[in-house]
Amino acid sequence: MRLACWVLLATGCASEEPEEGCLVTWDNYAHGFFVGYCETCHAEGSPTRHGAPDAISFATEAEARRWDGALRSAVLDDPPRMPPGGGLTPEELALFEAWLDCDPRSQ
Repeated sequence: MRLACWVLLATGCASEEPEEGCLVTWDNYAHGFFVGYCETCHAEGSPTRHGAPDAISFATEAEARRWDGALRSAVLDDPPRMPPGGGLTPEELALFEAWLDCDPRSQ
């Protein structure tokens, strides 16, 4: 989490006073992560799902949060299964983990 805080502060994506107690939010990080890495295959109605299950979509935070456990396992396990081909930096992984850890539903 400390790395995630530092990355967000250093890149200007967050202020020192986090909104709702979370430095890493859907709006300042996770939505872009899902658009960039996941929605090619996991967007509702995507013509190029490459075998991704129809039931798994990440278009909204609520849809993504439904899959917290599976996301944690698929993206953060070593080696990661998602995204196919890898390519995530340690900073991206730290930010993604921080987003998973800071669920506004539990605050």
